[in-house]
Amino acid sequence: MTNAQKIRSISDEEMASFLLFFVPTIFDKAMYTGVSGKYDVSAEDAIRKNLAWLTQPAQEE
Repeated sequence: MTNAQKIRSISDEEMASFLLFFVPTIFDKAMYTGVSGKYDVSAEDAIRKNLAWLTQPAQEE
């Protein structure tokens, strides 16, 4: 199995977690972001937003 095949086979929930990014800050709390580029204090919130984005119809560019 190639890396691309493995990526294509993962669930929406796994992809939502995969697209989560930790943002180090100088503040006391960690920040997270996902495909929206907006910051969240909780990883769960960022994953939930990623999942919502993944399940939307694709926009034509």
